[in-house]
Amino acid sequence: MAILFTFFAEPNAMGAFIVKFPQRVQVWLNAGMLPVFIILGYHLFARDTMPEAERLLGRAGLAASASGFLLWLAVLAALEVLGVAVEYPYYVAGGYAVMLILGVFFWKTWNRGA
Repeated sequence: MAILFTFFAEPNAMGAFIVKFPQRVQVWLNAGMLPVFIILGYHLFARDTMPEAERLLGRAGLAASASGFLLWLAVLAALEVLGVAVEYPYYVAGGYAVMLILGVFFWKTWNRGA
């Protein structure tokens, strides 16, 4: 929220600051970071007790969630520019689906090298 108010807030006629920012992107910034932080926290706190193969798969999950988050953020920004309307559950579920697809791809690719 601090980033939104720092960079995108504008005062209205009453002097209160309002944020003119696309709702889809704002919701995805909140919902999309959840898997990233959950996987990052698990990886940081449990990596000392993990075997090497599981640690590699944890890194693959972290890379998949972070790259899926950024990829879906770019898709949502492009949809916003094009004016395409997408309902709430679909753009959040679509982002999680992208993360899942990238996760399966990364896990299979990185597991092959381990």
